[in-house]
Amino acid sequence: MVGFRPDNLTVLLTVRLEEPMPAHVSHADLDSLLARRLHVMAELQSLGDFRQGSLVERFRRCGKPRCHCANPGDPGHGPSFSLTRSAEGKTITQVIPAQEARTAGLQIAEYHRFRGLCRELTAVNEEICRVRLAAASEAAAEKKTSSNPSKRKSGSKPRG
Repeated sequence: MVGFRPDNLTVLLTVRLEEPMPAHVSHADLDSLLARRLHVMAELQSLGDFRQGSLVERFRRCGKPRCHCANPGDPGHGPSFSLTRSAEGKTITQVIPAQEARTAGLQIAEYHRFRGLCRELTAVNEEICRVRLAAASEAAAEKKTSSNPSKRKSGSKPRG
């Protein structure tokens, strides 16, 4: 069995930040993250048809002793293509006609692109939430340090 690999597929690479960004983040950083989120969402909208699964090219032997497939070294009958996927804990296999195999392979590749975009969107949203939380914490800390505590007047008696 040989895995099906359609030609001319675009591969989407996702880059993860291993080091978290510093807590002090500027509005430009947040604007950049928001722009990245919009870009990923636009990419999601541009997705074509997609499907989950694996496409496998298969050759089989019919079992008839006089058939060409019974000869040693003959690959057998085929190729035929099977699309296999899991749904609700069960494996589902669907035979794909040879003329539709390339289309099915492109749909599977588009599904992988979809999954990558979902991971990227999640990572960007998590970073946006982290930046906003850090900004809120900084603002609260600045508010505490900038407000002057009330001081007793020099002539008043301490309570006691």
